[in-house]
Amino acid sequence: MIESYTMNRLWLLIGCLLLTACIGQGVPDESPGSSAPPEQSLLPSEPQIYTELTDEEILSIIEHDPHVVLYFHSPLCGTCRGVKPLLEQLYETHHVNIVYVDKETNQAVYDLYHVRYYPALFISGSSLVYIRFDQNDSPKNIYRLIQEGEISGLHPIEYTVEDGQIRISTQSLIPDKIYYLDYEDYRVCIFISASANLYVFSGSQWCQCKWLYLKKDSLWDGETHSRWDRETLLRQGGECGELVHIPFEITGSHIIITVEDLVGAWTA
Repeated sequence: MIESYTMNRLWLLIGCLLLTACIGQGVPDESPGSSAPPEQSLLPSEPQIYTELTDEEILSIIEHDPHVVLYFHSPLCGTCRGVKPLLEQLYETHHVNIVYVDKETNQAVYDLYHVRYYPALFISGSSLVYIRFDQNDSPKNIYRLIQEGEISGLHPIEYTVEDGQIRISTQSLIPDKIYYLDYEDYRVCIFISASANLYVFSGSQWCQCKWLYLKKDSLWDGETHSRWDRETLLRQGGECGELVHIPFEITGSHIIITVEDLVGAWTA
């Protein structure tokens, strides 16, 4: 049997959270102090900075505005202090929706995006970019570089699994872009360099590297700032080791990876 996998569990999580909310909500309170549903109250015509939202409210905004900027933080995070003015600069310069995602109250959203480090920005545009930053960085400049294409993140790719083999079509692959798929707990990245070298890898020797992006001559890890050469993928620096390459075959118009090789690369 062929099982089709999607790369985004957002719809499933939205459905589960909204169903839970509906079950516990009962008859809506019509008192003057009650809040309107997210569809009505959280999406004004002008972009906003949103704080202290529930998981359901955040997911509702993401559903209606896929280009929203998510700011991951924690009240216990020392380096998160002083970030508010930087986010206000981002909002004033680029006029985009910004949502605060709190580690203490929005764990479901943290899990959805595999977030382990903060403060960090998640920006969804032409690609998916997650970048951990500190008070010495400028969120507005990070956003500008993404908009101008100087920073390019991950691109989801569809795949199927049949008889223990992961099959990825090569027809939609474009050189110098990072594609990814999530199979169970494993993230697999596919990258074709500018000189047409094909790489298939899953994390590095010491890091999961779930959020990679391209900038200048390097491939960067958005969580640790480790980097690898953009052409050869050889390690350039940072706390992560060499990338873990996965054996693959090209059959017709498909890249073939065995599940055994993928799992074995992490257990070797």
